[in-house]
Amino acid sequence: MSEKMFSEEQLEQLRSFPEISADELIRYFTPTAADAMFVSPCGRGPVDRLGVAPAALRLYGKRDQTRSDHLGLIAKYLEWQSAPAGSQAMQELEQFLLDRAMEHDSPTLLFNLARAST
Repeated sequence: MSEKMFSEEQLEQLRSFPEISADELIRYFTPTAADAMFVSPCGRGPVDRLGVAPAALRLYGKRDQTRSDHLGLIAKYLEWQSAPAGSQAMQELEQFLLDRAMEHDSPTLLFNLARAST
């Protein structure tokens, strides 16, 4: 018998947007000048810019690599790091989760800790 890691309520919460205040909305979702320059670079079409007309979004991703390329650019801009299997970063994450698992008996807590530690 398999056991679900998340309840239906928790899954719904993970799939939806959190409730945030107007202050939090402004604080976390107002782009900085550097962010605005990143998402609206000179020499690119309107589809690659922030705040485009909805009709222009239909044109996004016509080239097969567009989404992959953009994800790579975003990851680099935000200084995200990958943790490939067997890498030092993955070993550190696994050790962190193992240490927490020994303290707590909650897969949901471990999931949230893993998300917050990256």
